[in-house]
Amino acid sequence: MQISQKCQYALYALVELALRDEAGSVTIDQIAAAQDIPRQFLQAILRELRQGGFVESRRGKEGGYLLARPARNIKASEVIVFFEGNLSLVEGVDGKGLPLDDKSARSPLLSMWAEAACAVTEVLGRYSIADFADASRRGGPRHGLGDFVI
Repeated sequence: MQISQKCQYALYALVELALRDEAGSVTIDQIAAAQDIPRQFLQAILRELRQGGFVESRRGKEGGYLLARPARNIKASEVIVFFEGNLSLVEGVDGKGLPLDDKSARSPLLSMWAEAACAVTEVLGRYSIADFADASRRGGPRHGLGDFVI
């Protein structure tokens, strides 16, 4: 499984909104500049994030985007599944490790793929957008599980 640039930009945009949460709505230009995301690409991503219930948009002079729910309640896994479809590592097995067809169900490798899919889902489900924003506020990249930043 490879996470698309689009999905990564969506995560970056959500982190930026979390960082500016107290300021109210944030414009596309502010997000694009802060996270180095092409404006037109970001516009399409924010539209999808709105449709997915991750962000809200405001019109008018003070318009822009803000998180639709608290950053702690938006998990990285949820955003990735929204953009990528599932967290499957191989064809024929879903992100929860369940076989999608008869061939996969009979595969001697199924238990390995299932365990790997569950591990990926579990790890990505540990992190919220707030975790990334908090790490960013602490001053940048860290090394070691649980202490990194986008």
